[in-house]
Amino acid sequence: MAANVENMFSVREIPWHGQGIILQDYPTFDAAIKAAGLKWDVEKVQAVQLLADGTIRQLDGEFEIRRQTDGQHYGFVKETYIPFQNQELFDLASEMIGLGAKIETAGSLAKGRTTWMCATTEGSTFAEEFIQDYFILTNTHGGGGAIRAAISPIRVVCQNTLNASLGAAKRSWSYKHTTNVKSRVDEAVATLKNGKTYMEALGKEISDMKLAGISEARAVEILDKIVVQETASKLAKIETLKKITPMSREEQLKNLQKIENLQKDVIDVREDLHARYFDAPDLQHLGNCQFRLWNAISDYATHTDLHKKTKGYNEKLFMAVANDNNIGKAKLIDLGYKLAKAA
Repeated sequence: MAANVENMFSVREIPWHGQGIILQDYPTFDAAIKAAGLKWDVEKVQAVQLLADGTIRQLDGEFEIRRQTDGQHYGFVKETYIPFQNQELFDLASEMIGLGAKIETAGSLAKGRTTWMCATTEGSTFAEEFIQDYFILTNTHGGGGAIRAAISPIRVVCQNTLNASLGAAKRSWSYKHTTNVKSRVDEAVATLKNGKTYMEALGKEISDMKLAGISEARAVEILDKIVVQETASKLAKIETLKKITPMSREEQLKNLQKIENLQKDVIDVREDLHARYFDAPDLQHLGNCQFRLWNAISDYATHTDLHKKTKGYNEKLFMAVANDNNIGKAKLIDLGYKLAKAA
């Protein structure tokens, strides 16, 4: 399977890279784990070392995590590490989200080292905005990762992701695979069940931001801050090229062409962001307000395609949403919220 995906399914939508299983209806939790290719367990076994003389020596305090079905190696861990099985992840999802949840996609990355599932409930309406809430759960086998759960709200009319850090209302949590992980998972279920706290806080923010008017000049100023961030490397390269003293007329012309191309890229990003704020049909009825500004930035972060996608881009973007917007364009959504709120 292409890139970093081992197995996955998606309901009605073509999965990443056009590969994986397409289901025509939402599966049950039991059917989902089978469709995702996750009906397997990992085991923690004593780590050993093969010595030069052919003998095997046990490594005290070191254990290997591997897949039971085929011995796929996932990493070495300490004695305190407690495996969290794929079935437990799906059981956690059913407890946290409730029996009315619908599973949209699930699968594994990196030969099964990272597993995930994404489910949705009925959604909620806040200030005339229908928000679909998605629950994402991920687990990493073999150390160096954690069990994570996150809520990712989507404004349905435009499919914009509205992830934001809302003070005391947590959007995500994570716990390491240690001896008390089971009890901590129970705590997470209690605090995030149905995502009620976060979604209520988001609803209040949507209402407040719709009422908070801003001037067009202020909106442009903030959009241009995003442009500077998005094109920082290009702007730096332009300045570097301007300082070069070419040895020949030919080199000078080449430098000028490079500068023009980079400047055009910056202008394209600016025009794109401005168009999403001023011209998007689903935002024009809002007037100039904080919520419109946040949505324009979210629209850019959610839907702008890259000129060149690196290998594994879709997987990285998905994991960024699950891990609190820490890579790529996904982090712009939270930044856009903060800048819009300060407008």
